[in-house]
Amino acid sequence: MIRVPPGRAGQVWLRRRLATAQHGIDILSRKQRLLSDERDRRQPEAAVARAAWIEACSEAERWCSRSLRVGHRNQVALVSAQVEAPATMTVDWRNVMAVAIPGKATCEFPDFSRASASGGSSATDRAVVALADAVSKAAEHASIQRALTNIDAELLQTRRRLRLLERRRVPQLEEALRASRERFAQSEREDILRLRWARGH
Repeated sequence: MIRVPPGRAGQVWLRRRLATAQHGIDILSRKQRLLSDERDRRQPEAAVARAAWIEACSEAERWCSRSLRVGHRNQVALVSAQVEAPATMTVDWRNVMAVAIPGKATCEFPDFSRASASGGSSATDRAVVALADAVSKAAEHASIQRALTNIDAELLQTRRRLRLLERRRVPQLEEALRASRERFAQSEREDILRLRWARGH
């Protein structure tokens, strides 16, 4: 139930709120359209990134197995100890209609040359490179998946707000405005009748 000020002031009050609600519908519709377009663009990228990640994992597993077959059991641990620093990942973030969406994910790795010179086999060197590539592909896939998750969550909220405005708020305001006009017209007719009655007496 909407409490409306009496008379013409109430109609002005309702018209302003109706205009605000219609403007909100326009903004939310545009937001929904842009987010849907962004999701449609990202969806194929997610499939490609996932396939690339799975392939990179298979390649890394293949070289790790070869490394263990041709080298000693502690070779991977020995090589790992020579890596000077951890890998880092940076993600470019962008906003689409006030929604934070991750863009390109970039991994940076320390110099593997010392690890390569630590006495490991060539298969171990290839395994290290393959593992780094798998990590990079995992970061790319995770970035796209996070983008889709953020977009889906915001799309859900946007659709709910839009549905609330279109199906409840606007019809309520329109009905209240119609009722206010009818009450005002009825009041004017009664005033005219009273004036006529007063003049007749």
